[in-house]
Amino acid sequence: MISLRKTCFAVASAFALTMAVNAAPASAQYDDPSHGHEWCNPITNITPTNVIHSSNGAPVLQRSSYPCPVQAQAPVPAPAPAAPQTYTVYFDFDRSNIRPDAEPVLRQALEAAQANNSSFALTGHTDTVGTAEYNMGLSLRRAESVRNWLGQQGVPGSEVSVAGRGFSEPAVPTGPQVREQRNRRVEIILQ
Repeated sequence: MISLRKTCFAVASAFALTMAVNAAPASAQYDDPSHGHEWCNPITNITPTNVIHSSNGAPVLQRSSYPCPVQAQAPVPAPAPAAPQTYTVYFDFDRSNIRPDAEPVLRQALEAAQANNSSFALTGHTDTVGTAEYNMGLSLRRAESVRNWLGQQGVPGSEVSVAGRGFSEPAVPTGPQVREQRNRRVEIILQ
């Protein structure tokens, strides 16, 4: 009777050990300063907090322990390019001369361009009063007016590009023949 009980216990123990080894492994990782890296072990219920240590404090590595695979670091994404700085100056109806309230904006754009070694892209716009042909010319004259102001401040003409859009790209959509201050503008983009 005793030998049958010992045999049953031995079979049950062997079965339990086989199940533990063959179960879905839960890898345990712990630092091993004597080896300079982490070790993994597929034995279930082994975690960094319950690893058996020897008398000198080193972890006791089981036969199935192995160096953990090195986790590849995700590459650091490159920073997104900064959005171009944009400044806007406004014009009176049917005019292309620089207004006094545009001076601070122009000086701010000039200082930012000098600090960042940028060039200027100037795009003139109009409201919808008048013909398309007339407004195209007016939008170019407005952009040229800003280019001339920059030239008076010492900016070489080679650092300034000029374009006119007439009333084709309004800041505020309106119907035809509508005066709109926000559409009478030059957009300054630093590149």
